[in-house]
Amino acid sequence: MKHLFKALVAVCAMSMASGVSATVIYSGVDLLSTPGVTFPTQPPAMSGQSLFFSGGPLGVDGRVDRGKVLEIVVAQQDSNRDFIEINTTFNLTRLDSTANNGDWDPYIGLSDGSHVAYARLADVSGGSSNGFGVVGSADGGDRLVAGDQNCLPGCVGEMLIEGVTYPQIGTSLDISFIFTLTDVDTSLSLSYLGASGSMTGPALNLTEELSIFLARDNESNEQHLVNSVSLDVTTAPEPTTTALLALGLIGAGLGFRRRRVPNSL
Repeated sequence: MKHLFKALVAVCAMSMASGVSATVIYSGVDLLSTPGVTFPTQPPAMSGQSLFFSGGPLGVDGRVDRGKVLEIVVAQQDSNRDFIEINTTFNLTRLDSTANNGDWDPYIGLSDGSHVAYARLADVSGGSSNGFGVVGSADGGDRLVAGDQNCLPGCVGEMLIEGVTYPQIGTSLDISFIFTLTDVDTSLSLSYLGASGSMTGPALNLTEELSIFLARDNESNEQHLVNSVSLDVTTAPEPTTTALLALGLIGAGLGFRRRRVPNSL
């Protein structure tokens, strides 16, 4: 029985260890040589240690995935994964557009290849100092509103975070996210410039390859400067999985012990 207890402790320790993570910070120049990093619509230029994306291929209004400029794989396919939490912070500098109208509405999100959970920073109009944030979930990259017939079951569409001061042109800011995925739902928390918001939407397929991305809105003249991206990814079995594993080991151990008890007759 002593050996069984030791085995159980070891399994539980391994289960907890699988959730251990550490924050990794990539500068713009680091991203150029980091495995799993792609630039779907255009290669960036360098601006010091930062990645500069000039105006480029037109995004499509209502589509989150068409205007991607940066995509980073954060988790490979894993059919046994039933939980993952992704903490990420993008440090961006707001740039003027090539049309000099101040337009700058970056999307940052998480994709399983078919669906996305995302956030968007937006100015109220024409690059003003007043803005709002948006958190949303979408099907196939479509930006959807609640009640849309194409929305996933339980889709909550977009939710506004109002009353946020919009960054001035040339200002750098941290945009931080926590994506928490289970096989039941996906939650997203967003914080920037002292504002925060969150939502819970339909479950992304957490066993598929997962990637975070930066995308421009539906304006081809938007420009983006990526100074750094930090990542902290935690994966671990859900408590129920660990509990079932422990019960299975106990049952197996008791069965083995019974077989070893000599027949007294």
